[in-house]
Amino acid sequence: MGENRHLDSYKPPASSNEEKLYFLTYGRIRRRAFFLRTLLVFSILIIANLIMENYFNQEYYRWQNIGNGVVRNQGFLFWYNVYSIFNYFVLTILLVIFFIVQSTKRIHDVNKSGWYVLVPFYNIILWLSEGDKGQNDYGLDPKPYKVEKYYDNTLYQCSKCNHEQVRRGMKECPNCNTKLSW
Repeated sequence: MGENRHLDSYKPPASSNEEKLYFLTYGRIRRRAFFLRTLLVFSILIIANLIMENYFNQEYYRWQNIGNGVVRNQGFLFWYNVYSIFNYFVLTILLVIFFIVQSTKRIHDVNKSGWYVLVPFYNIILWLSEGDKGQNDYGLDPKPYKVEKYYDNTLYQCSKCNHEQVRRGMKECPNCNTKLSW
């Protein structure tokens, strides 16, 4: 006997690539996902800048005061420069690209081209508008649908009396009145 398949256990495929491929513009995302990812971008930028300001810059000025205007600790100076380049260039560029890609996916949800990201103020209106219901030109609706339970015609056995006329959803066995749990 093969795998027992039931309609009530059917799970539809993911509606889009919302949860994968974060740096590709294919697909659609909902407003909630967009705003959570926007919050993530700004949180990362704020935390990285706080680390830079509260640790590295403070240490840099401390070492500068010790060395009469010159930072002589070469190890610290190396890591200060590495983190500065990472924080101000690499991280910023990666997060801007990520934000543009997520904005494009959000604009796809209202069935507009991703190039509207470049139009000032209009893109904000598109970010805030509700997405198209169902499929549009850019993919399936990312909003999950209600999973419907269908009548299952499969017969089961009662665990107490082995009666074989038990169907899913029955409250009790018709033979021995044992309470059934699904």
